[in-house]
Amino acid sequence: MHIETIVTRTDAGATTQIRMDGKELRKDYASWNDALEEARKLELVNTAEAAFGAFGAFRSARLK
Repeated sequence: MHIETIVTRTDAGATTQIRMDGKELRKDYASWNDALEEARKLELVNTAEAAFGAFGAFRSARLK
């Protein structure tokens, strides 16, 4: 299964998009840190990716 996670800064905070098997889920957050923390807790990104994400929007793709 291929999972792509995209976390993007927005004027209102941040948005996380998850794409897998032709489907897409999206969630808005009040802050960038909230989006990164939830993505890390759900293991959509690892701690290093979350730390790197502190510098801006990023994309993570992995096979599960």
